[in-house]
Amino acid sequence: MREVVASGRTVEEAIALALERAGLTRDEAEIHVLDEGSRGVFGIGAREARVRVVPRSALVEEPADAATLQAASEIARDLLGRMGFSATVYAHATERGLAVEVRGEDLGLLIGRRGQGIEALEAVLGAMVHKATGSRTVVELDVGGYRARRRQQLAQMAQRAARRALAEGRPVHLPPMDARERRVVHTSLSGDPRVATRSEGAGGDRHVVVEPASRPRRPRPYRRPAPRSAPSRGT
Repeated sequence: MREVVASGRTVEEAIALALERAGLTRDEAEIHVLDEGSRGVFGIGAREARVRVVPRSALVEEPADAATLQAASEIARDLLGRMGFSATVYAHATERGLAVEVRGEDLGLLIGRRGQGIEALEAVLGAMVHKATGSRTVVELDVGGYRARRRQQLAQMAQRAARRALAEGRPVHLPPMDARERRVVHTSLSGDPRVATRSEGAGGDRHVVVEPASRPRRPRPYRRPAPRSAPSRGT
């Protein structure tokens, strides 16, 4: 089964529709928000939210081979040229598949608000690479180093949350994030045995919780034992 793109009045509605069409649950799919949509002003300029759902079982998480890397580079260059952008494209293998980096000037339109432009372009690029090569490798895209900077910010946020959780001895809830960003947080703290992470919530409210791996038990206050009464003697 291939990816499914769906639209809805809200992100949550679009996700529900895409999962229904794909016959998947949230745990069985990777969800990418392509456009959060907009209500517009008095309905003028309104647009629906769009999401892409990819079955986890459909993706092969292993380093891409040389032929797939070359195809991804050529497809990305051609796609950017058709869109009117002049940029340099680099592709390299990763543990999960391949990553395409786009570098150049005036790439703000490609990045979009909160990286939504990258999400949309990545969906198109991934579909084109899969069709051209027949592979189902994971294709990740970065434009102007936006995602690299975001990963660094998330890693720093994760470390701050871990320190706070340990200092206060309680769970720390991070802001809502998509699946990709939650994965960065989980990975950033996976090597710290003092803390544990988990995802919580649904839809646009799904976020990471960082908490102490084992909460310290509070010592019980010492209580002096009550004096024993002397046994009564019979007369």
